Amino acid sequence: MSGFTRLSRRRLLQQSAGAAGLALLAGCRSGEAPPTLLAAADTLPGRWAKALPSPWQLQPWTPGAAVTLAEMAARDSVDLVAVTD
Repeated sequence: MSGFTRLSRRRLLQQSAGAAGLALLAGCRSGEAPPTLLAAADTLPGRWAKALPSPWQLQPWTPGAAVTLAEMAARDSVDLVAVTD
């Protein structure tokens, strides 16, 4: 079996669950606008922000801004919000 790796049942289930989750997120979107990830400044490492798959866009939010994170997410129809503890 050169070139092939075995796929365990656990790994297959994990990948299937991830694909199903992405499909659900994609199904909830409306319109033609690209999906948007809203994150507070410095929440995501720079490499992760640059590695967002196409067509995802990062929308930064600055703590202390006149509008809260929740208000901005609702106003701009954000698809995903990154939060920290």
